[in-house]
Amino acid sequence: MATPREIKKRIQAVGNTKKITKTMEMVSTAKAKKAVDRLNASKPYSDKLQEAIRTLASNATDVNHPLLKVPDSIHKVGILVITSNRGLCGGFNNNVIRLAVKTIEEYKQNGVEVDVTLMGKKAISTFKFNKMDFAEGLPGLEDNPVYEEAAQLANQYMDKFIEGEYDKVEIISTRYLNSAVQEAQIKKVLPLTLENTEEDSSSHGGGFI
Repeated sequence: MATPREIKKRIQAVGNTKKITKTMEMVSTAKAKKAVDRLNASKPYSDKLQEAIRTLASNATDVNHPLLKVPDSIHKVGILVITSNRGLCGGFNNNVIRLAVKTIEEYKQNGVEVDVTLMGKKAISTFKFNKMDFAEGLPGLEDNPVYEEAAQLANQYMDKFIEGEYDKVEIISTRYLNSAVQEAQIKKVLPLTLENTEEDSSSHGGGFI
């Protein structure tokens, strides 16, 4: 049986753990608010960009551009899976990874080759642990993403699509709906089609995280 002194120590330990947990919660709340503020601030730009792409896609019959070319059949797909570098975020990472694995398996069952790039330590560690193939592992997005890094990755995908290495490019990530609801979702980015842009415009403002 524990002595009064031991019980007192345990109570103090629980109190200390509670303080640490409360501090972590406050930090997480502040970071989440900053992320949402940045998301809302970028929405006008995102909306205008989607509008421009929709206009371009709707006039695709009059425009001859390789990014608008829809292949006759799908032989190889490039997939970018985006997760965080850390855990303690509920189903944020697990839902994305689960959707990615399901999507990859479906493509392979249909005889489609898949080239998977992972962004974020959680996706990389999960794929390695389960001995699942992937082409490249990249550092996850930091609190302040750098445009040049995103542009470099986007250019790589566009080049491979234009060269015919990929017939389709998709991003599997998390879509932010509100503070209580975020869902894993597949975003088809190439080829540029009117269908893809209409999906983006109708799906809660394109709030990808």
